[in-house]
Amino acid sequence: MLAFSSVMIEARVQLEAGWRQAGWIVDWCEGQHALARLLAMHPPDAVALCGVAGTLSGLVRTTRTSVPAAVVVALLSEGGLPERIAMMRAGVDLCWPIETQVEEVAAMVDAFARRGTASAAAASAWYLSNAGRVLAGPGGVRLPLTVAEREFMARLLAAPGHRLARQQLACGFRQRGVQDGAPVSSEVLPSWTANSSHAASYDAAAGLSRNVDVMVSRLRAKAQRMGINLPLLSVRRWGYLFIADSDAG
Repeated sequence: MLAFSSVMIEARVQLEAGWRQAGWIVDWCEGQHALARLLAMHPPDAVALCGVAGTLSGLVRTTRTSVPAAVVVALLSEGGLPERIAMMRAGVDLCWPIETQVEEVAAMVDAFARRGTASAAAASAWYLSNAGRVLAGPGGVRLPLTVAEREFMARLLAAPGHRLARQQLACGFRQRGVQDGAPVSSEVLPSWTANSSHAASYDAAAGLSRNVDVMVSRLRAKAQRMGINLPLLSVRRWGYLFIADSDAG
């Protein structure tokens, strides 16, 4: 996720493209209130805060409160070493000038994320690794995920009890380009719901469930081909359940 404060549009476009090229799913917003809404809708693995040091302190507090486990990066458009030190003391994990190559920043974020997944592994036998691109399990099993699969698994593993009702998925629209004061309603459906144009309608909700069911079935089949016992269950007329402390054998 990218959050901006006083950043030129050209820099925003370049950063967003660079992060996508590095393999990350990117949402962006501008301002503290928009950031809080987006963090609540889609808790990210990492947040890059871009702008002037003096304007980012509020964004750091919002991020740390909403997603304490996320890797937080500050990319400063102005200032030098004193400003970078101030941002580190304010709570960010990493801080660079905004012109730093995205590849370098992404590699460091990946390293921090791997450290975080080590503690996650201690609490759960299953966890997302490699910035969410791989589902890791007991015995060192590793299941590569598509973009839609990793969005789904991230939401499922983050849900209380690793249970996710279908109506929660129906409300899980991805919102891009959120501005302060903008309504929370989303303009874009999740990547696995391309066939649904009116999410509030019964037909769209039914189509969403079918699409997710197909994706789950394919994910299970992929795991089976790789010899992985994936503890992902479909609960009829309700939703999905993942038994995170289950053995992969």
